[in-house]
Amino acid sequence: MVVEHSRESQFDIVHRLARSAVDIPTPFFAVALQGEKFHGQADRPWIADPGNLHLTARFKVDIPASGALAAISVLPTLAVTDAYAIQTSPQERTGIRWLNDVFVRGRKLAGSIAVSEVEGDRIRGLLFGIGVNVETVPSVPGNVFVPSAASLRSSYPEAGWSLGRAMFGLIGSLVRRVDEFQSGKAGQLVDVFAKRSACVGQGVRIWPKNADASAPGDPVCVGKLLSIGDDLAVRIEGRAEPVAEGRLAFGIDSV
Repeated sequence: MVVEHSRESQFDIVHRLARSAVDIPTPFFAVALQGEKFHGQADRPWIADPGNLHLTARFKVDIPASGALAAISVLPTLAVTDAYAIQTSPQERTGIRWLNDVFVRGRKLAGSIAVSEVEGDRIRGLLFGIGVNVETVPSVPGNVFVPSAASLRSSYPEAGWSLGRAMFGLIGSLVRRVDEFQSGKAGQLVDVFAKRSACVGQGVRIWPKNADASAPGDPVCVGKLLSIGDDLAVRIEGRAEPVAEGRLAFGIDSV
């Protein structure tokens, strides 16, 4: 389903319908060419400019919830890096920034959100919202978390990315990754996520997950990110306990 202009986040609409037990045929894909009230994690606003991809996708699955929940969070981000052949380079700040963003040379290219539909001890459905800057570089205010934005076209001009090509490529990658998830390979998805991280081995700063970008305050930890665990918690050099959640920024300079 393609909508020229959505006055509300399509992700929120589909999420409400799913919770109200409306029978939505799956797999289901909704694309808004532009819109209002779009958001990422923690309801942080996402600029929905024309020429960029704003995709909501829902799948029905049937898999035990135990050991699979971490993979749900990373699946859409992996699909983005698959679809656009993004080569990880932590030194260039290119790859997946913990937890749900894709950066190219220090600029934000894409972000995702994910929720699961659980019945008892089984996962019955997956819902993803993915934003990818394809043809347009959004004008962002710039802050410690998102200094600037990028687009596929500006980052990889030789590839000639268009909205249509980007859309079908991402849908295909999502379907393949969901098939892996359904076949019991959730742990492998998390392993690939860690390998595609733009943060491992690099200096980072982490704030509480609800930190305000305009005045984030002091980070909860600063240091080299050593590894990402099976539960997606990160280990920071010099810190005894892993960090399970938060907002991460590249670099260890003072704010």
